[in-house]
Amino acid sequence: MYINDHYPFEVLPLNFNPGLLEDVCSCGVMYFHHDELYRKSVEMLNFLLCNYPDFHMWSLEELIFNDKYLPDEIRFDVVYYAGKVYNHQIYFNSLCNISNFDYNLDVVKQLCKTYGSIEEFNKLFIEVADKYKYCGYIWVVCNNQKEVFIYPSDNEDTLVKNNLYQLFGIDLWEHSYICCMNKKEYICSFLNHINWQYVNYEYLEAIKKLTH
Repeated sequence: MYINDHYPFEVLPLNFNPGLLEDVCSCGVMYFHHDELYRKSVEMLNFLLCNYPDFHMWSLEELIFNDKYLPDEIRFDVVYYAGKVYNHQIYFNSLCNISNFDYNLDVVKQLCKTYGSIEEFNKLFIEVADKYKYCGYIWVVCNNQKEVFIYPSDNEDTLVKNNLYQLFGIDLWEHSYICCMNKKEYICSFLNHINWQYVNYEYLEAIKKLTH
């Protein structure tokens, strides 16, 4: 994910109408997830950094990747909340009201190359996510060889230090779905609302970064 912002970090608005994603989760759950949990993470990250001007121009990726340069007293919390903000922004950006899937998108072609077909990708994504028993995320990532594949992460860990580009992913913390549907229904519905134009943009940006 390519985020050019820096302190003070802002809460990015939703790019979709939660009221039209009732099959993913109720709009009340989505609003709470975005307006309360995600917002508080942004506010906490800004609070942690407010008295450390040396890091006010650092992006989320820089804070996570270069954490060894952070002061000891804030290092753990900054990495945690920067990861939480980073992951949630990708999750929310992954969604749209009406799927814009297109077989001609470069990222779709790469997924088909990896898994044989988009149907096989969907099947495996559902299986991996449904079997995941922890708090965390299931991502679709791009590596330094421009390969695209499924990859899990625990808690609010990011894959920045793994040199993996998180293209899109599903939040599997129970607060994302537990009060409105079962886990498998949530996963299947999520796949029906992927913002493929956003994902393809992220993939092309990753490719550009790899070629420089």
